[in-house]
Amino acid sequence: MKRQRPRRADEIFDVAVRLLVERGYDAVTVEDIARDAGVDKTTLYRWWSGKDELLSDALRRGDLLALTVPDTGTLRSDLVAMLGQIATLLESPATRTLLASLIGGGRPALAVLANEFVDDRLGAHTEILTRAVDRGEVDSGTTAEELFHPLIGAVWIRVLLRGRSADEDFVSDLVDRALRGVAPG
Repeated sequence: MKRQRPRRADEIFDVAVRLLVERGYDAVTVEDIARDAGVDKTTLYRWWSGKDELLSDALRRGDLLALTVPDTGTLRSDLVAMLGQIATLLESPATRTLLASLIGGGRPALAVLANEFVDDRLGAHTEILTRAVDRGEVDSGTTAEELFHPLIGAVWIRVLLRGRSADEDFVSDLVDRALRGVAPG
């Protein structure tokens, strides 16, 4: 049986995410979240074992990292749209702070959340590949991981590590090169 959330969970989650984005993981405390949400910290500890669990639940519920699955009618256009969304998301200062918290620090609860996020997005975007296979645009043996990981990885590296924009020209060229490798025949 799934446990219920406190009545003010959405407010608590909003405060937790706001503080995480404003301050970064290490500077946020359960006490800060309780104070800004207007609840006792004992209330938070009644529902969550600590900061990691509370922030994980808040991020699962939130839409800060939300992406839609494009359906433009062609694989190329779907991939360009998908990567454009990812680039826009990664270029946001809020997302950068959040990702630094999720990726760094050896925090098991947040590492689980990061893996769930990737699995969820990859699962949702598999629909793009399925449609492309049905239209005969790619070899039927192509996996989502083979197609999406190099594309998404290139955008992540360009934006997060190199500090450069993943503009439309970059994304279009990247997609064109990838599609040559998975073309049917």
